[in-house]
Amino acid sequence: MTLSDLRARVRRLEALGLSVSRELTAVRRADDPMLYLERRAYLKGLTRFLGGLEDARVALALACQRIDERPDERNRQAPRPGKRKRSITGWADLLPSADFPR
Repeated sequence: MTLSDLRARVRRLEALGLSVSRELTAVRRADDPMLYLERRAYLKGLTRFLGGLEDARVALALACQRIDERPDERNRQAPRPGKRKRSITGWADLLPSADFPR
């Protein structure tokens, strides 16, 4: 994934957030056939969804900003899972009993 891909994701999240905000505004007008408790539950779900979208958008925007500020880290790869050093020799080291062979 490139920096331009991340920026495109940020723009898509912004657009989606605007759509959800418009939906919230329309539902708050209460000109629909929903009952009060149904509307409240729907608004609660939309509000949580919008908060999650904003959290994701901010995280991606901060990542883009960091990558822009440090061009030497752009191509840095994440460590491979199999290459980590482990402090224990196996799953048997996690057990309190000495009955298991090592």
